[in-house]
Amino acid sequence: MINPRNIGGHVKPVVAIPPTSPLAGTVNGAGIDRLGFGSVQPQVPLSCVVHAASGALGGGPTTQTLDVKVQDSADNSTFNDYIPPGAAVVAAIPQITAASSDARVNVDLSMARRYIRAVAVTAFTGGASPTMFQFVDVTFGGFDSVPTP
Repeated sequence: MINPRNIGGHVKPVVAIPPTSPLAGTVNGAGIDRLGFGSVQPQVPLSCVVHAASGALGGGPTTQTLDVKVQDSADNSTFNDYIPPGAAVVAAIPQITAASSDARVNVDLSMARRYIRAVAVTAFTGGASPTMFQFVDVTFGGFDSVPTP
């Protein structure tokens, strides 16, 4: 039973891509072991919310974009884009196009393999070596059993 006064006992937040200010390109987050929750027995999250945020811009770009998608893997080595059950496209946040913005997507993980990761792709037009502060976090929920604190 879910205790509405202790939501923290029913979700597990994880940093998927630590705060960074990359140049244009791709940042692959570390693999997150979905069996790594619980101290007594593994608890597998069957859903998550992927949240990305942008911050300050550097280098004066005229436009900027941040795209974040979810990939999964059986071995934490070879990752592929993850398409949730019933979806026709890869699990991804709506594109972020402004500084100090955020976006999120709810993801059904019921068919995902053991490991997932976030992949962030940053692009710019104009500017001198532009950067955009950003981070990605994942909040897991819908565990097959209640997680231990």
